Amino acid sequence: MLDPIADLDQIFANDFSVAATYNGVTVRGILDTPSRDISTGGEVGVIGVVNTFTCQTSGVSSAIEGETMTISGVTYVLREVLHDGTGVTELVLEEQ
Repeated sequence: MLDPIADLDQIFANDFSVAATYNGVTVRGILDTPSRDISTGGEVGVIGVVNTFTCQTSGVSSAIEGETMTISGVTYVLREVLHDGTGVTELVLEEQ
């Protein structure tokens, strides 16, 4: 059985992961485009799509908002860098 913290390399090397280039280095992770409710302050809700890339923190430990990464030939700007303290980071991306 996998230890989710100790075996992050194996977890992110599965069939669901994609290769991204960040600062000239290849990082494997999971690209997702979940929809999220966006509060507009009114009665009608709006649903937006937000690109996220979840990967090992070690590959993006120096990442800061405003930098770019490339995934499958598409350039994204890092809008949020969310380190969870367990070795996993979620990057909120904006497609350029």
